This record gives sequence, C-alpha cells and structure tokens, in this order.
Amino acid sequence: MFDLRQLSALLAVSETGSIAAAARQLSWSQPTVSHHLHTLETVLGAEVVARDSTGTHLTALGSVLLPFATKISRLTRDAASAVRAAQLASVSRLRLGVFPSAGARLLPAAVRELQEFGVDIHIVEGELDTLMPSINRRELDAAIIFEGTSITQLPSGYSSVPLLVEELYLTIPADHRLAKRSRVRIAELSEENWILGITEDDPCDNALRAAASRAGYQPRRILRSDDYSVVQGYVEAGIGIGLVPELALWPRRAGVVALPIDGEHLTREISLVISDHAPKQAVAVLRAALDAQADRLRHEAG
Repeated sequence: MFDLRQLSALLAVSETGSIAAAARQLSWSQPTVSHHLHTLETVLGAEVVARDSTGTHLTALGSVLLPFATKISRLTRDAASAVRAAQLASVSRLRLGVFPSAGARLLPAAVRELQEFGVDIHIVEGELDTLMPSINRRELDAAIIFEGTSITQLPSGYSSVPLLVEELYLTIPADHRLAKRSRVRIAELSEENWILGITEDDPCDNALRAAASRAGYQPRRILRSDDYSVVQGYVEAGIGIGLVPELALWPRRAGVVALPIDGEHLTREISLVISDHAPKQAVAVLRAALDAQADRLRHEAG
C-alpha cells in the first residue's frame, strides 16, 4: 500500500528537481525524503527516481505514477478541508472583544480566517474599562487585552493565553533635541511635558512613573488621551512627549520619532482571554491566526 509521505516525496522531487530542494519544500531532512522514495520503490518493485549530473528526475514509472500522486494529494487536502469545515459548521457566533491598536494590527487576518470557516464573528471594540465589565458579565467568548493593571483580574471561567509582548516607545517631535539619537535615557526627560492616559491606573503610565522615579523625578503631565493616534498628533505638534506601545505606532507619522528608552525594560503583555463557554473550534481557529500574526510582527520588529 502507498503511504502519503511517499507520494509527497515523489511530488516534491518532480517539482524541484533534487532531493535537497524537495527536503526544503517539505521541511524534511534529505535522508527522510530518500527514505520515503526508497520505500515507495520497494512497494512498486521498481525505481521511481533517477539521479544524474543534472539532478534527480522521475523515471518512466515515476512519470506514470505522478498524475495519480497529484490527484491523491489533492483529494487528501480537500478531505481535510471538508472535515474541518464540518467541524465548524455548528459554530454560529463568536463574540470577541479587542482594544483598538490590537484590532488594527493583530485581528484582521484572524477575522478573515474565521469568516472563511463560516463563523459569524461579532467584534466589540473598546478599552479595558469597557471590555472587562463585558467579560465579568460573560457577554464575550474571548477578548484580546493587555495586562498590568488591577482591571485585568479575570473572573472565574476565563483563562489567559499570552500572545505578544510589545515594547513601549518614547515618542518625540522630529525636531526635538533628542530626535537624532538611537536611544534615550529616562533621566534626560525630567523637564519634559508628558501626554498621559485618561486613568491614573494606565499601565503605560505606571511603567513610565516607575522608571522616572528611579531617575529621581515624576513625569509632568500636560494633557491626557487614551487614543494613541491623538497622542502622536499632540507630539507632532510639539505639545508634549508620550510613551506609546509598539502596536499603536502604526501608521507612523512623519513628524514623530519613536525611540526605545535605554536601560529600562518597558513592555506591555498582550493576551487572549477565553471563556470556558466559548465555541472550541472557532477559538482554535482564532488562536492559530493570532499566533501566526504575532509571529509576523515579532519578525518585523526583529
């Protein structure tokens, strides 16, 4: 009997022309590709590939087998997709909360994938002071939140899964005296006017105050805003400076420079909280899509 891995090896060699390239395409080792080709040849009692100075190519018998291998591979993929779709057919609705910058950078790809699987996704956008009461009332199946404040204490029946740790950046006007630096020390900012968050318990502000306290001062507030696009507008206008999470820096403003603060580990952890009553298959799709997007963002940042 044929093994799907044997047929995958045959297809990959046919497409790439070498064992090494086939291994890269399949994310296998070269010995693994050779092993499955050898076992295929043992089953058939004849060679399916041949090697020469130009590479590896199919024998006449391998060429006869190729269209069948292609059809079997396609049918296997179609069967897996059909089963997955059937598993999700009973999922009618997923209620998901998200804060704005995560909604812009993390969520779009996940929404597309959920829609492709027939999930009716209902999105509630807001800051934590509006999302957390909805969680407490069990009105949300899942929510993307950031941690670091007492408001994120989860009620019974909810669990938390880490998604991404984002850095907090200093934002200053492009004509600021420190704008050409690659990093800035918090002690150099003691005379600046700061744009802080709306609430006294804002986690970014708490991180800033702690860092400034270690440098011997407290930030001087000039304005408040929870909308980071507004914060960047104030910064660009030269009204003050601000601390902005990495996700909220997009899209970048030409008149704003974002710099890391030297010697300080200023970060914010983003998590997905999941209710025990959430549709499991829909949550699985959501988690996979969010993890993939978080990996892409980490790669971009690196």
